[in-house]
Amino acid sequence: MRALVRPRHRVGFLGHQLAEYTVGAALVAVGLHFGGAVELVLVAVGGVLLALNLCSRGRLGVWRVVSRRAHHVADLALVGVLVASPLTALQQLHVTGVVLAELLAAFLLWVERATRYAPGPLPATGAAAPAAAPATGGAPATGGAPSPVGAPAGGARTASAGSAERVGRAAGRAGAAGRNGAEVIGALGPPAAALAGKAARTSARRLGVAVGRTKRALRDAKRPEGGAGAAGATGEAGAAALPATGEATGEAAGGAAGAARGASWPAREGGR
Repeated sequence: MRALVRPRHRVGFLGHQLAEYTVGAALVAVGLHFGGAVELVLVAVGGVLLALNLCSRGRLGVWRVVSRRAHHVADLALVGVLVASPLTALQQLHVTGVVLAELLAAFLLWVERATRYAPGPLPATGAAAPAAAPATGGAPATGGAPSPVGAPAGGARTASAGSAERVGRAAGRAGAAGRNGAEVIGALGPPAAALAGKAARTSARRLGVAVGRTKRALRDAKRPEGGAGAAGATGEAGAAALPATGEATGEAAGGAAGAARGASWPAREGGR
């Protein structure tokens, strides 16, 4: 049973052809020195082996019309013929020829068991290593494409939009404070109203300069996309509109309150 089990390490088809060429040539050469049944067995088996390998599709084949699978089947068929020779040609082979036939059958079966008829696996070309490289040291596993050089990140866009909105709110609070201060000071009289209007104009002008610088800084950065862009544009518009509104409201309120207070000043002085 052990002889029928394939060995763990098998030779390729090239080694198989070399072995059969060598054995076939030796059988023909030895058989020609004998006569009778010995010559018949040796020359017949050697001739079949040489012809089979000359017609096989291998490196040592000449005509290459017999596939490796067909060569394998032919080897097994030759082994079967040699094993059955005592039953079919005992009178022609006699005892010596039968013994040689059985020994050759055992040898060919051993060669067949030790042969790998299918082409061997191709050597590794290293193509699998670059394929696994992105998973270990290439792009990040998150799947996000890296941001192009010079493009602002999402945090920068959010910060720009938040800065514009804060500037707009500060401008609105400053305008409201200027308007309330102008109303209070305008109630004190024409001199105080004039000073309040001048102070309101100066404060609004300085605030407008600060807002303009902030807008230029935001404009130098690349404009954000999506919702951040809309928020930034809204903040910039608020920052641009609120100082002017605060200045105009402060001046109008201060002027009106000062005029009303100035008109009532002589009456209050006469009553006193």
